[in-house]
Amino acid sequence: MKRITKRMTYLMTAAMAINGVGIGLAMAADPSTPASPAQTDNQMNHARQNANDATNGAGAAVNNGAAAAGNAAETTGDKVRTGAEHVAAGTPDANNPAPDAKDIRKTFGSLTEDALNKSNMRKLVDHFVDADRNRIKNSDGYSEDFGSTLDGRIQQINEAWKSKYGHDFDVKKAGDLYQNFAMIQQGEIGRDAALASQVEHNSQNANMNDTKNAAGNDRKDENLDRGRQVAEVTIRASANCPECRVPMIHELPDSWKINVPDTLTAAKLRQNLLDHLTAFGDGSANWPADEGSATLEATRHVLMAVLDQPVSSGNTGNRNHAMPGSQK
Repeated sequence: MKRITKRMTYLMTAAMAINGVGIGLAMAADPSTPASPAQTDNQMNHARQNANDATNGAGAAVNNGAAAAGNAAETTGDKVRTGAEHVAAGTPDANNPAPDAKDIRKTFGSLTEDALNKSNMRKLVDHFVDADRNRIKNSDGYSEDFGSTLDGRIQQINEAWKSKYGHDFDVKKAGDLYQNFAMIQQGEIGRDAALASQVEHNSQNANMNDTKNAAGNDRKDENLDRGRQVAEVTIRASANCPECRVPMIHELPDSWKINVPDTLTAAKLRQNLLDHLTAFGDGSANWPADEGSATLEATRHVLMAVLDQPVSSGNTGNRNHAMPGSQK
């Protein structure tokens, strides 16, 4: 009897436990106020929107951070570049308005030397600012040599020079002849507006808003950025050449380049040189006894040629030298 009673007790206890679990499960699965399907969808959509908002907010924060970092890097890069520009090029002041005058004069000597040596088109063009070099080297008719007609004229000048002065044309033998050759004004884009405007005048294709200019150069190739050192060199007139002004731009690491007009192409440069060197060579009988003075006159002609200026009417010489169509 006792065994039966105990078994009944166990069975009742187990039943109550099972019923309790079932009740608990039922309560968890079916709350007393069940949500309608519409309410459930709204809740899920709201949760999704919150999640999306959080994701978008995180993405925006990342993008803003990246943009800020990029702007900071660009500003830092500008400061570093401007600082390097000032270190490489002397910064003008009241006591020294053209600190790079000596280097600028050296550019004139090197330019003249390259123009009076045969087959030197590439070297000559390397004296021009980036955008001009790129444009001319990509223009029709460009080659690294001058071509037979211009080389022939250069040969005649060198023979006449050697006959008069005892050696081939050589700027170095003329001494520091450029000391009083020109008036040099040096300044900075963004600080010296009038001077910068004169230098920028020859960059008609410059486009400071787009990444490319009309000639297909990168905008930076114009080298007209704020903080850039620039110069304008005024060459005094002579009996055979008028006064001319030469715009120059400093390029890193440390060189001064001529900002030639955007109208200048390889073909025009070659023809201009032929015109000017013909005028110079045809007047060899009247070259001065002083070799330095004759060198300066050659430099005037070369500068006028690269600045796309015609031969002065007072010294045209014998110009029966039409360029053959097959010449490079």
